Amino acid sequence: MLIIIYFLQELLSKVEPYLLKRTTLMRKPVPPSQILAVTLRFLATGESYASLEYQFRISKSLLSNMIPYTCELIFSLLKDEYMPCPQAEWEWEEISQQFEERWQLPNCVGAGDGKHIRIKCPRNSGSRYFNYKGYFSIVLMAFVGPRYEFLFVDAGCQGSASDGGVFRSTKLWKALKENSVYLPPAKPLLSRDQFYEDDEDLNIEHYFVCDDAFPLGMNLMKPYSKSRLTDEKRIFNYRLSRARRVSENAFGILAARFRVLHTMMCLDPRKARNVVLACCTLHNMLLSKSSQSYCPAGSIDYEDENGKVIPGSWRRDIGNTGNFISLPKCRERHPKNADDMRDILCDYVNGPGAVPWQWKVLVA
Repeated sequence: MLIIIYFLQELLSKVEPYLLKRTTLMRKPVPPSQILAVTLRFLATGESYASLEYQFRISKSLLSNMIPYTCELIFSLLKDEYMPCPQAEWEWEEISQQFEERWQLPNCVGAGDGKHIRIKCPRNSGSRYFNYKGYFSIVLMAFVGPRYEFLFVDAGCQGSASDGGVFRSTKLWKALKENSVYLPPAKPLLSRDQFYEDDEDLNIEHYFVCDDAFPLGMNLMKPYSKSRLTDEKRIFNYRLSRARRVSENAFGILAARFRVLHTMMCLDPRKARNVVLACCTLHNMLLSKSSQSYCPAGSIDYEDENGKVIPGSWRRDIGNTGNFISLPKCRERHPKNADDMRDILCDYVNGPGAVPWQWKVLVA
């Protein structure tokens, strides 16, 4: 309880100066504490403005402006403190070391995933927000760190965008193309005499692990296609998916705690974007303040001593609402050298980088 009170006090101290209004002869303003309370209630439950109107005695017209504005404030005021994207090589190196320690995957600096967020059809938008599942949505694209924290988020892309086009519209993709992300230089998985005997250059770029919704690249590593899989490739897919599970769990916890993501938001895309970004920022803030209370034991997928995955409780909490779905598979071509890099990683996880329980996937 004390942790919750401390969290609310800190959050209120951040947004209060921007929510204070003058008292006039016509009316008294809504107190900032009440504005924050109704906003958090909306994010946690996804209740309609009509329902919140009777609970907090604030008109729907005022709520329709107040809540998105507060969400915008939460994101803009807290993002630099609780969701800063790494800007230096040493920061990426720390993330890479944590991925290797926790998930036994070298040179990995994050796990990427994307989800569709259902919205009401925007006025005069045609089919721009109509996705492949048959409803209107915006896309949340995020990259997650080894401890389920969001490193980078981008929301608001039109739901009708092609699978590869969603990622190409993000600032991270542009930064990767311009080499302005400042990832550490490529390095070998092991020394040459430990692994390979030829003179081939075996330096491996630092990369993000992702699923089939992303294009394969030097900084984006995804599993092999499921057709004609060898035993070695099955092992590699398992090892890669094992690390990528951090993004799946991060999205699961996010959706379980902020139920507004499982409702159809009757907001225009810009306001819906502010709501989604506020949820991601509060997720990081709660993780940093009290990860045990926010993600108690058993809420996230974990492995037993034999490597068997035990599903986290968030999978039961969110259910099958159909409102928080993944992006479709990417059908773009990828460069040949990215294939070579994936093959080297495949050899590594089947050789010196093997973990004792990985062979059980072949008999599962």
